[in-house]
Amino acid sequence: MFIEQNIMHSMKVKGGLISGHGFSDSVLTQWILSGPGCLKLCDVLEKLCGISNTSSEQHVELRDSRRSRDDLDIKKFLDWFSAHPPFQTPQVLQSMFTGVAGENINCDQATAIGKKAVNHIIGGNFMIENISADCKVVVDGGYLWHALVWSRPAAFDQICEAYVTFVQKQFSLTATVVSDDDKCTTKGKERRRWFAGRFSTDISIAANNVVTSMQVDFLRNDHSKNGLIKLLVTYFQASGYHVVQCSGDADTTIAAIALQYETSCGVKVIATDTDNLAMLTARADEDTHSEVFHPSSGKTTGKIFSISAIQWDIGEMKNHILFCHAMSGSDITSAFFGKGKKQAWNIIKSDVSIRSTVEVFMHPNADKMDIISAGEKFAMSLYQGYDNYATLDELRIHIYTHKIAKLPVSASLQLASLPPTDAACEQHSLWVYLRIQEWLSHSLDPVVWGWESVSGTLVPITISLPPAPE
Repeated sequence: MFIEQNIMHSMKVKGGLISGHGFSDSVLTQWILSGPGCLKLCDVLEKLCGISNTSSEQHVELRDSRRSRDDLDIKKFLDWFSAHPPFQTPQVLQSMFTGVAGENINCDQATAIGKKAVNHIIGGNFMIENISADCKVVVDGGYLWHALVWSRPAAFDQICEAYVTFVQKQFSLTATVVSDDDKCTTKGKERRRWFAGRFSTDISIAANNVVTSMQVDFLRNDHSKNGLIKLLVTYFQASGYHVVQCSGDADTTIAAIALQYETSCGVKVIATDTDNLAMLTARADEDTHSEVFHPSSGKTTGKIFSISAIQWDIGEMKNHILFCHAMSGSDITSAFFGKGKKQAWNIIKSDVSIRSTVEVFMHPNADKMDIISAGEKFAMSLYQGYDNYATLDELRIHIYTHKIAKLPVSASLQLASLPPTDAACEQHSLWVYLRIQEWLSHSLDPVVWGWESVSGTLVPITISLPPAPE
């Protein structure tokens, strides 16, 4: 306030330093240096002449209206505290305003209670407190391999022992660990695409060998990772754990085991993949006690999902959750550009005819042409307002010409925003059907449903037509 009223106002008043004109750095420097000497002189002259450069328009806090309102506010506070003395010493905690008192209220002991809670957490674990002895626990190996940070330097036997200790402390002494070998599965192709150009060299796995590479690089190499998993299996089995190694997708096996283990105390699935949550929601009974726990990672907070609560909340839509998840993009199926899962979900939820159409994806012996037709009809519904077109190709041309007409000459059109072609949607529908049937534990030949085998590896067929007309 002193700076504002005694120093700054001399700059802002009429004829002041910055009133109506600018100033250079040298002028500002000269004014600042002369301020201490001139300030007292100016103040004495103002008092002698009875003139003040201060006005209510310059200093809002000094206006009569503001000061009058502040006085009224202070009076209200004083009157209220006079009627409600704050420094009484009642025997129980009560509200100063209403006088209502409560029993067993200890908010005044928040600091002591908080310290006690923190001391209780240190050295303990949240998961152990919430898993009963007769509750079944299924741990996704894909999550487990990355959850533990390896100490360096360390031998492979030390790493294996650390994994066993991690599971014992974090989850349960009788957990089931599920690991997969996705090298020859449809999911393996997607995993290799994620790690394209980032593989590490093959490493010989032996108990006494010391790890020399970074953990993230090591786990990107299928040969090294599978060798470590084989060694880990022996350590887990020696500690009494049940380990399941599947040749296919681990997510489907995890869901199948969780449904098999269903007991009165339920099953807790420890995984980070959304596929597990979708499969259990679609396949579990309504009276299930199963839960899916997504452990915390970095800044992401851990969450517990109750399967029965989700089923109750979405109702009959649980029968369509697998289609919605796969069609709008999952771990091995593509997604429509700019069309998220929420939009797909809302269309299926609101349109009875669409729900009836896409039910064919749940049938294990569906005809391929029925799948292609249903997939195209759903894709058309994603682009609302274009019901007059028979095929996606016609809709694609219309949207293209409509967008081009509105674009400036210098702008470019993002082709990904256009609907897919009929041929591309056909392959996408086949992938979705195959993925849903895998989630339902129905074994189908991927080569028949949109995939081809190249050098012993499954590769998706992206389109059945040439990139451009010949």
